[in-house]
Amino acid sequence: MRNEPTGIVATCETREQETWIHLEGELDHEGCEQVAPVLLRAKGAGPVVVDMSGVTFVASQGIGLMLQTYRTLQKEGRTLLLRGLRPHIRRSFEIVGVFTVVPEWGDELLHDDAELLISKVWDGAVTAIEAERLSVHLQHCSDCARNAEEMSRLLPRINQCLKREREERGPS
Repeated sequence: MRNEPTGIVATCETREQETWIHLEGELDHEGCEQVAPVLLRAKGAGPVVVDMSGVTFVASQGIGLMLQTYRTLQKEGRTLLLRGLRPHIRRSFEIVGVFTVVPEWGDELLHDDAELLISKVWDGAVTAIEAERLSVHLQHCSDCARNAEEMSRLLPRINQCLKREREERGPS
């Protein structure tokens, strides 16, 4: 039996337009009580990126908290992006379908994938999650950032796709 303290530590920082929240520890019932105020009251106008690379355990309440945070931010016209999930935590999120709603941080989006999504944007066939990932990738990829003209044409189109999907989905 281990007598190690449980809990979670949340630290916030602002990077350009995003609010980054770094979590370390266990996102169990007590951890959710500690972190919920930080997540649900994240300052800023841009996306909230939750870096979970320091999280060792997530209970069902933690998954629910991420979904609740996503819905709260969406009402403000913002989004939640998850980053750095450990394989066993990622698997839990996949099993319950979190990634069908909440996008992941777009660093992992390869250029080939980005090009495919760009063509889907022009066809108007991109989903909200794909659009979010592409938008984040375009804003943070140094290679893509050099092509500001293409970005200035794509980002409004991505926003149109997001708006259309939100209208089709209706109020949540």
